[in-house]
Amino acid sequence: MYLPGHLAMGYLVAAGPALATRRALDVRYAVVPALIGAVSPDFIDKPLNYFDIVSTSRTAGHSIFTILLLIALWHWLKRAKKAIARPYGWWLVGIGTHLFIDLVNDVFRGFEARGHLFTTWITWPLTDANTAQIQFDIGKHIRLHPSFTSLEISVFALTLVVAIASRFYGAKPGGVDGA
Repeated sequence: MYLPGHLAMGYLVAAGPALATRRALDVRYAVVPALIGAVSPDFIDKPLNYFDIVSTSRTAGHSIFTILLLIALWHWLKRAKKAIARPYGWWLVGIGTHLFIDLVNDVFRGFEARGHLFTTWITWPLTDANTAQIQFDIGKHIRLHPSFTSLEISVFALTLVVAIASRFYGAKPGGVDGA
């Protein structure tokens, strides 16, 4: 998915609870960290690929091992009652949405291009595009529409619905106390 789609999904995940509960939208501690998290994997991996440090654009920033390490750190911050734990948690949520969208996108692209489910970046450095392929054959006859278009249109439409609904149902920008 492209940058606007990742940002839209990060906003949806962070703004959704405020809309559902009709509470103030926590911009500082939820929305901003989630938006930053939603683009963080690409801000890590794309420059590494651009400068030929790695051969693919999805490596450490997209790896499940990196996110597990970051979750362990969040757990420690939370247990230690550090103030940074809350925005850090929302940053992780943003990263999670990014990885989920990229994985779904790759699955549909795999169906379209090769007729099977595949991804290699999620378990980087154990696998990558040049060494191995995790694959489940579903047959060469399945053809789907290009996924990024329908997925991004869906995300943008849902973001628009959430933004409009938040105006009508009272979720307003503000801090934790609604100020």
